[in-house]
Amino acid sequence: MADINTYVEDISASCLSAASHTVPFTSTRQSGRIPGWSEYVDPFKKTSHFWHNLWVQCGRPRDGVISIIMRKTCAEYHTPVCHAKKNKNNIINDCFAAGLIGNQSRDFWSEVKRIRQNKACFSNCVDSKSAPVNIADIFTNKYKELYTSVAFSVDDVASLKSLKSQLADKVSAAGFEVHECTCIVRYEEVGFAVCKLKAGKDDGDIGLSSDYFLHACNELYVHISLLFSCLLVHGVAPDRCSLSTVVPIPKGKNVCLSDSANY
Repeated sequence: MADINTYVEDISASCLSAASHTVPFTSTRQSGRIPGWSEYVDPFKKTSHFWHNLWVQCGRPRDGVISIIMRKTCAEYHTPVCHAKKNKNNIINDCFAAGLIGNQSRDFWSEVKRIRQNKACFSNCVDSKSAPVNIADIFTNKYKELYTSVAFSVDDVASLKSLKSQLADKVSAAGFEVHECTCIVRYEEVGFAVCKLKAGKDDGDIGLSSDYFLHACNELYVHISLLFSCLLVHGVAPDRCSLSTVVPIPKGKNVCLSDSANY
């Protein structure tokens, strides 16, 4: 079992290392870019900078023609900046509509998703708890209560065992006997399964992404096929595969994110 866990860690580390050297990463920090800057602000900016530099070269006079023009162009520059900030959403919507009209091959919902993807907000305090560990414990208890809220009796357990036995009998009757030769996961099967993955999905733990598998070399599929064949033959699961990530989703856009009842 220790060897299997080591093998899983080696595969994960190889994926992360290869991705760090080949996959470009961008910062999640807000760029501060103002929509409509090129159209509404940039012409005034260039004019303002020109007269400001000329004013500096003339010794920064407090009065005179150059001083008056410098102040006027500076005011004309800051006015469209304020206008662009106040009308940010309208400018984005106008550009969005113009882009779709000008290029009808663009998918409407894909463009909407791209615009809204950076608008997710999170609360640093849930039920008066601010530490990440304490917040995680809150949702752990909630999910535990949810998954154990439906009681089952001894009869239900017997029914599940009977269903399991029926499934095993049907598999056996179909000619699928459980031997080591039938527990082999082939390289082609791994490649087919990887093609079905959705791009941009993260594991929520060590940073593995579905993109790493979609764009990986063929050698990775060989290692994955060997790993899963080993798991089926020995009937075990590595520690890494026993972990899962649960993401609480708010019930609405305008709900209080500090209350766990709103997730």
